[in-house]
Amino acid sequence: MNPIDYDSYLTYLEEKGYCLKGRKLTLTELRYLENWVVKNKLALNELTYENVLDYIDYLQQQGTKQATIKVKLGKLSLYYQYKEWDNPFLSINIRGIKEEQSFLLTEKELDRIYEEWVNPSEIGHFKYSHQLILGLFIYQGLVELDIVNLRLEDIDLKKGTIYIRPSNYRKRGRTLTLQVFQILAFYEYIENYRGIGYHLQTGIKANSEKLFCPNCDKRHRITAQTKEINKQLRNLYQKELGIKKASQLQQSRLAIWIQQHGIRKAQYLSGYKSIKTLERYQKENVHYLKGKVLKYHPLG
Repeated sequence: MNPIDYDSYLTYLEEKGYCLKGRKLTLTELRYLENWVVKNKLALNELTYENVLDYIDYLQQQGTKQATIKVKLGKLSLYYQYKEWDNPFLSINIRGIKEEQSFLLTEKELDRIYEEWVNPSEIGHFKYSHQLILGLFIYQGLVELDIVNLRLEDIDLKKGTIYIRPSNYRKRGRTLTLQVFQILAFYEYIENYRGIGYHLQTGIKANSEKLFCPNCDKRHRITAQTKEINKQLRNLYQKELGIKKASQLQQSRLAIWIQQHGIRKAQYLSGYKSIKTLERYQKENVHYLKGKVLKYHPLG
């Protein structure tokens, strides 16, 4: 069991602009979950999709309404984002609460997004790496924390591969193949643009192990860049393709891998130690087509 540092989390919520009432309610929900986890001899940082369903069942037995459960799960999801743990609360949708579902995309649609990309930023260390990071979301199924952990030594342009380091205890490291156009783009970036923001500010060549320097040297920078990418995706493709955030690109890649290679190979490519993380894609039928809406999880 991982003890919760409520004081640090309270400070985090305050820094994020949550009002006093909102902070108190968020901590209250976290304490309820902690008590349930202890009672059921579970570990807070190891909760699975199935564990969350059990917790929802427990809340329902207490007479909690569906709309209230939705709010509670949202507050708990925030804590998992803060801890940068795998977040099982993101996988849950409550039946009976009408909500637009996220679309998953086909290979052709993913290719189109990459090919049509127009950089939204004029900031030096952002604009030269926007499409590279977008490509890692699309073709390697990476998430922001994977990007942060990438080092210059992890990319092998001769072999056309990139090593993805374990981002948390639930993921393994793995070596993934780059697309040919990614290899060429990375070569140009490393030779001509990597570290340019740092150099312009200091006049000194960047001395960093991070692949994306100075973007990933400080976490808030890469988070700001991801927000820019998300905003651009919404501006360009929300109406036509139903895209709201970059995580849909990663989820689409997982579904495509399962369809193309089977769930075991997809498990290696995604790095997940537990196959359960991928099984929900298989259960929903991995032959995803644009315009097909994900079903609500069967919560009575």
